[in-house]
Amino acid sequence: MRTFKQDRAVPIEDVAGAVGDLVKQGKVRFFGLSEAGIANIRRAHAVHPVSALQSEFVGTEPGAG
Repeated sequence: MRTFKQDRAVPIEDVAGAVGDLVKQGKVRFFGLSEAGIANIRRAHAVHPVSALQSEFVGTEPGAG
């Protein structure tokens, strides 16, 4: 399961804990984050291992390529 736009009203630790519960129940296999900063990645990983990260790369941005 990969989370997308984070709801800033919900702590990332709560999200990681909820997904960790789903993993334990066998409903999902992995936990990933999209467009997450290093602080959120570390905080989430402390609760449940983050298996995947997704970052957007836009080739039209100045200096790209």
